[in-house]
Amino acid sequence: MTVAGYLRRKKRDLDLLAASPWAERLCKGIVLGGGAMLLAAIPGRGQSLPFGAALAAASPGPWSLLAALGAAAGYRLFWQSQWLPGLCWTLLALALNSLPRVLRQENLLLLGGGFGLFCGLSVPFFHGDALSGLFRAASGCLGVWIPGFALKTGHPTALLLSFALGVRALAAAGLTGLACAAAGAATAAGPLPAAVLSGAALEWSGLPGLTFGLCAAWMLRQLPVKEPWRRGLGPWAGCILGMALGRSWNIGAWLGVSTGGLLGALIPWNLLLPPAVRGTAGAQVQLEQEARVLARMQGLLLEIPGPGDAFPDRAERLKTAACADCPRTDSCPQKLSMDDSVFTDPLSFSCPHTSRVLREAARLRDQQRLLEGQHRRLTEYRMAVAQQYGMLSRYLQRLADSLPLRLTMGQIRYRVSVSVRSREKLRTDGDRCAAFPGVGPRFYILLCDGMGTGLPAAAEAGKALRLLQGMLTAGLPPGSALKSLNSHLLLTGGAGAVTADLCEIRLDTGYASLYKWGAAPSLLLSSKTVRTIGTPGLPPGMEIGASGERIARLSLQKGETLVLASDGVTFDDPPAPQSAIEPTGPLAERLLGAYASGEDDATLAVIRLGPLNVKN
Repeated sequence: MTVAGYLRRKKRDLDLLAASPWAERLCKGIVLGGGAMLLAAIPGRGQSLPFGAALAAASPGPWSLLAALGAAAGYRLFWQSQWLPGLCWTLLALALNSLPRVLRQENLLLLGGGFGLFCGLSVPFFHGDALSGLFRAASGCLGVWIPGFALKTGHPTALLLSFALGVRALAAAGLTGLACAAAGAATAAGPLPAAVLSGAALEWSGLPGLTFGLCAAWMLRQLPVKEPWRRGLGPWAGCILGMALGRSWNIGAWLGVSTGGLLGALIPWNLLLPPAVRGTAGAQVQLEQEARVLARMQGLLLEIPGPGDAFPDRAERLKTAACADCPRTDSCPQKLSMDDSVFTDPLSFSCPHTSRVLREAARLRDQQRLLEGQHRRLTEYRMAVAQQYGMLSRYLQRLADSLPLRLTMGQIRYRVSVSVRSREKLRTDGDRCAAFPGVGPRFYILLCDGMGTGLPAAAEAGKALRLLQGMLTAGLPPGSALKSLNSHLLLTGGAGAVTADLCEIRLDTGYASLYKWGAAPSLLLSSKTVRTIGTPGLPPGMEIGASGERIARLSLQKGETLVLASDGVTFDDPPAPQSAIEPTGPLAERLLGAYASGEDDATLAVIRLGPLNVKN
């Protein structure tokens, strides 16, 4: 697994953890409490600003108390003896949150304006001038509006501004290296506004030239250099350029931005995705949760113990039924010595009423066989359902793993030519064939052969083909789709009703996988050789244990021709290798006329790949 793949999997694990209510509340408490503490460290004109208390005012409901505690602790920690203004602003924020609903989260503009006004009017009480009052009033308003809208709506602009405030708070708290690393990661993995605002926050912290440097680093991401190097090296080079133009060299800031840029380059997701794809992470979390639930249900079904002895007390039952009317029932030595050997070796038992005992023993054996058969069927049904749960769980997991990758499919390089010929073209033909595209660069050719002839065989083949085609079109892997068909036939009592011959072709690589479950052998023709692929086996629906499909991997890159056939076509004498250059339509007609035998339905499909730029 690559580093990006590992980080992507860990991110989804964190998303799953965060989706639980207690984890969500814990993370929210840490962000609000810790964020208010760090925001309290932001200075203005050498004095404290109400950013930390403003977060307490913007926090919804009881969370405001936690943010207020963090803000009070921050003012006390970072401002020592000058923490009284911060405490007053924090108490003011709690008071505003306790007012009627008109001044709470339903109207953030009014709430922020009121808080900023009170912060500005409080300056005369703390020996400040008019400019300080204006500065604190503005910071109080912005401190409520920016985090408030980010918490309420999740708008990208509000999130970016809140992130910039966080970078400034880290630098103000003495964590300049961590602030630079956060700015570098945002530049490498985020949009251009993230780089601009992060650079502005660092310049506000006394690091000149980084706004231009981070903007230049983001521009370097557009160079035609292989990922992730262009994202990782961008902050490294851009930071040097910005410091050179600002004529202010800071090795610590450069190391922090470079380290954050390398980390951001390894992040396999983009920060603040556009609204059209912002729900992808939520969809991944839901798919992961459903996959784990189905896997858990499968485990519970598999943990159910198998049926034991249908008649553990059959010897006692035999004594009760056979010796009930015997006058010697209380003192009969044969009754006392009667055990399970009566059922396994009935000729070894003798008593005055031997025929009656053996008759009752035979009846109990018949009942036992019926119960054991029922228990076996129930076990098979339970295993079939468990297999379905497992298949769906693996499918959802694979879908969650590949969800970000579906935006960039492999380049299609080949076109596929398929010619299908059947001896009978009536509705009663028991062979059904379909060719259809799958997810991404996958293409499928499916041949289902209903057992027997006539309408019943045609109906079974048609149902199996529609079921498999629907699952494959939805993106289910071929192995899982065939196991689902096997479970379906087992549950519905259609064991052996149809065979499946499935070919999956990758149009980007030219490789193919051939899945056979009870199907007849196929032919692979090239310009020099003829190969027989596959051996006959049991059809689907016969067993639930081991996989019944036979899988063959092959390549069609060099113009090889693959021939799928139902069991009405017998290749006793394989065709000449030169048939590989014959057009697929005439070749299918010639092979059908030469190799179709007997009264069974006969169908074959001739498959060949060619370059995409070659026209038919």
